[in-house]
Amino acid sequence: MVLAGKSGVNNGIMGNGTFQIAEIILPGNLNKTMMFTYTFAVDGINFDTSKQVRAIVENTDGLTSTEIKTVTLKYQDESGHKISEDKILKAYGHFPISVGKEDINDYTFVKVNGAESLSSKIGDRTEITYVYKKSEGATVEEDKPKTEKPKNEESTEKKEDNADVNQLKI
Repeated sequence: MVLAGKSGVNNGIMGNGTFQIAEIILPGNLNKTMMFTYTFAVDGINFDTSKQVRAIVENTDGLTSTEIKTVTLKYQDESGHKISEDKILKAYGHFPISVGKEDINDYTFVKVNGAESLSSKIGDRTEITYVYKKSEGATVEEDKPKTEKPKNEESTEKKEDNADVNQLKI
């Protein structure tokens, strides 16, 4: 539940009673490091100065791009085989490439193609390929043709059971 402030406008505070969450959106593109101090008045009137939140936004020299990019995330094994479905992500170029890394069952993350580390930035990339290796102890499943018995055919076990029943009736 989001509570309306004193003026009836949404104040960004969710919840009521003894537990509440406040959303704080910090500025970007700063040309110097700044500290912001937030004090809250849950009722919209009485500020509790003993409870404060401080946020430090580091200098970005005003160079952080606000352009949203579309990036394709690919997941493959060391041989280049696809191991999970591709994903499309909308992100800023200054986001780290770790943003799309996932835990995939039976695989261990190895690297990102063309990047030194997970903290590297997305930058101008339009595609990021995460490389994984098969985990130790994981079995490799091969595609084998599946065969099914016809539904009207009885198993040999049932035939044997029926034979015993027929012998008892004699």
